[in-house]
Amino acid sequence: VYLIFDKDTICQIGREDGVFEDITALFFLGASIFFLRACIAHKNLFLLLLSLAMFVGSGEEISWGQRIFGFSTPAALNEVNVQGEFSLHNIEIFNGNYFDHSPKTGLAKLLTINLLYKLFWLGYGVFLPIAALYVRPVSLLSRRIRLPVPPLSIGAFFLVNWLVYKTVISLFLSDNEVPQYY
Repeated sequence: VYLIFDKDTICQIGREDGVFEDITALFFLGASIFFLRACIAHKNLFLLLLSLAMFVGSGEEISWGQRIFGFSTPAALNEVNVQGEFSLHNIEIFNGNYFDHSPKTGLAKLLTINLLYKLFWLGYGVFLPIAALYVRPVSLLSRRIRLPVPPLSIGAFFLVNWLVYKTVISLFLSDNEVPQYY
């Protein structure tokens, strides 16, 4: 995208409720439906939990349809939400920024949704498959409780994606652009 489009176009498709957000919400919703169908077919609680997590991701990505359906943010949520919208991930404790839009550092970053998401995919997509392959008690437990262990290739995909992102950010993009640009 950065090699094809100019800065204004990138900011336009990266804006709130832009193309990237819509596509992300659709993929989360598709994953939710996929896991729900798998849950029904295999009667597996963990697949239901994954379906619910993907559904929440989809809803959160579009602020649960707030701008689509035109409803306002409840006052109590508006007071604690960094973006003033109907979403949980933008509540100040989970957001990567404070209300003054300064980025969180140190211990304040521990509960940010971005860090929690990274820990989830790293644990579930990388550490669990490795442990299930090489640590017999983990393998036995995951089979006994019917925990679906993803193939390590999925975890590798997340690692490669993260490394490419970090490389592009550090080598090719300047530090002083608007957030939508990134």
